[in-house]
Amino acid sequence: MRRFLLPALMALALLAGGVLHGRWSDRWVPESKAQIAAAGTRIMAFPINLGNWKGVDNDWPELNTENTVEKVLTRSYTNRLNGNSVGILLACGNPRNLSLFHTPLECYPAQGYTLMASEKHSLQMGASTVEFMVSDFKRAQGPLANYVRVFWSWSGSGDWQVPEHPRLVFGPYRVLYKVYVARPLLNPEEPVGDEDPCVEFLRELLPEVERSVLSGE
Repeated sequence: MRRFLLPALMALALLAGGVLHGRWSDRWVPESKAQIAAAGTRIMAFPINLGNWKGVDNDWPELNTENTVEKVLTRSYTNRLNGNSVGILLACGNPRNLSLFHTPLECYPAQGYTLMASEKHSLQMGASTVEFMVSDFKRAQGPLANYVRVFWSWSGSGDWQVPEHPRLVFGPYRVLYKVYVARPLLNPEEPVGDEDPCVEFLRELLPEVERSVLSGE
């Protein structure tokens, strides 16, 4: 019997490897591209205004070509009541698209910013708790400096989180979503709290993302 054991184990390993590869390559789920395309359509149709926040599109046509299934929405929003302004990036695509795992920790330093602090925060949004990384950056301009704060997170099922190994956590999903919310930071020592304009905006943004984007899954 022993001489049959090794071949049997090897056959099981090959079968498991084939199943895993098929799962990750979407070999048996041809609807995956259609799901991503539909998610992209919903993102590009995201409401321009959210409550007291009025939006203006910031187009990146090179990111949204006819040949690109993944979609990226970038906008600036201003609160008409208190004048607070934020910028957002909302994207979707295949979890195996490595660009979806490109974070502010890479792109802001590439634009001349220096990371000052980056820490994970849990935010209470109604009955739900969401997880965001909050990163503060500085860029010197002569004797002065510009500061910016970015909230960022991913979602595969509506639960926004920043796991230690995002590719492993989000790999099983058909569509992955990414969101940034950024704003100028006047005081580099300003703590993260409920009064932060980014948090104020996220309370409007996330329920609408759930309603008009994620609900189509």
